[in-house]
Amino acid sequence: MPRRLGIDMRATRTDVLLYDEQTGASDILKIAMDPADPGSALTQGLEALVRMAGISAGDIDHAAVSLPPEVFDNPARTGLLVTQGFEQSLPHRAGADAALARGVPERCLANGNVSHELDEEAAERSIRQLLGQGINALAICLMHAPRNPAHEVRLEEIALACDASLRVALSHRVAHGGGEAARARAVLLAAGTSASVDACLSAVEAGLSGAQMSPSLRVVQSTGDCLDRAAAVQQPARLPAAGAASAVAAAAKAAAAAGHQKAVSLNIGSTAATGALIRQGRARIADATAVGDGDGTVPLPSVDLRDIGSGLNAVASAPFPGMVRVGPAHARPACQGGEAATVMDALAVLKRLPLAALSLDGTAAESAVAKVAAAMGAGLHETAAA
Repeated sequence: MPRRLGIDMRATRTDVLLYDEQTGASDILKIAMDPADPGSALTQGLEALVRMAGISAGDIDHAAVSLPPEVFDNPARTGLLVTQGFEQSLPHRAGADAALARGVPERCLANGNVSHELDEEAAERSIRQLLGQGINALAICLMHAPRNPAHEVRLEEIALACDASLRVALSHRVAHGGGEAARARAVLLAAGTSASVDACLSAVEAGLSGAQMSPSLRVVQSTGDCLDRAAAVQQPARLPAAGAASAVAAAAKAAAAAGHQKAVSLNIGSTAATGALIRQGRARIADATAVGDGDGTVPLPSVDLRDIGSGLNAVASAPFPGMVRVGPAHARPACQGGEAATVMDALAVLKRLPLAALSLDGTAAESAVAKVAAAMGAGLHETAAA
């Protein structure tokens, strides 16, 4: 009987879910990842999952993966080509390194007409200068390129002639709206993370192949929908919020199964709790996606997520008797080998988490929360519930 596989990748652990759409049965497994060889770690985990479910590897016909946030947090060294005259202001507005930006002589007007032809010799000199500065990727963001992309396309040809291994992204292919700075942020993200996305997906494919699986592989994007592999590598700026979007999509499906078309999704992560509204069985989609530290956005759609509270690793303390403060500090939970009392420890004390399944130390959690309870002047469970 065909099954679907969901893979939520992280740097140190990956969650995999096997789902039977006909029966609604599911099997879930957490896999400890080896950063040096993620493919082999995934293979071992998938083999264990198949044994646990009592099926054969060939029964899995579809797989969807959300990539780890770390892929987007550490972009490659990326050069930026812009229309001459904007090589200082645009990198600053886009949060880029102006030392790796070059202005090329060209100009396209807002109506798409060319007022200044591209100076190809000057462009090639700029590209070679950037290569000499050690760039691994190149983002090209010219004025009004969505109206007339000819100069961006030609610059890509020149860049690849200089170095065929260079990862090149063009702004008119990545994003159209949001203004020049937002479009620059999007194309910088696309160029800088394309190689990492490619490598991560290669590891997933190696893991699937090692487990004798050959499902159709799709990549979750920030809207909760999926892209094929080639599109994901070409459009990585559409992927950063995929993990959170997957959680909202799952909540919408669970709500629909319970007969509710309107619901609120709550996703409690390590550092923040995010919420999303679900209406008519789908989450609201925003026009932009937050990137980096959240101060900037790229003009690409994503699930409309709002930070509504602290995450599981937020530290709890009692500054005064009768008062509990949560955050802003974060630390490793006591139930996972840390020392501080956190939100996760409180949930462990209240038995709201499956301790055995998550390999959590309930005794350590109680000990950490008890210290906060003593300072608060309250009982253990009262403090945990607060």
